[in-house]
Amino acid sequence: ATRFYSTPAARALYYRYVRMLASRLNSCSGRRYADDPTILAWELANEARPLAAVEAYRAWVEEAAAVVRSAAPSHLVALGSEGPTPWPRYVRTD
Repeated sequence: ATRFYSTPAARALYYRYVRMLASRLNSCSGRRYADDPTILAWELANEARPLAAVEAYRAWVEEAAAVVRSAAPSHLVALGSEGPTPWPRYVRTD
C-alpha cells in the first residue's frame, strides 16, 4: 500500500478523482461540491500511514493538499490521520 505514495500513475488517478469529485453537483442544492458551504473539509485519506515510505508520504501529503486546495479553495484540508497512536514507530506519523 505504501507504493501508492511513490507511484506517479496511482497519484495521478487519485488527483483526477479529487478534481472530479470537487466538480460534482450536489443533487439537492445543484451546487458543485467545491462551492458547497455544507462541506467543511476534505480529508486526504482515512488513517493514511507512511510505514517505511516516510519521504514519499510527506511529499504526497504536500502535493495532495495543493490539489485539493486548488479544486476546492474555500474548504479546509485535513490529513485524516488517526492522531496519537500506541504504535508511533510502526505507523511512522511522528
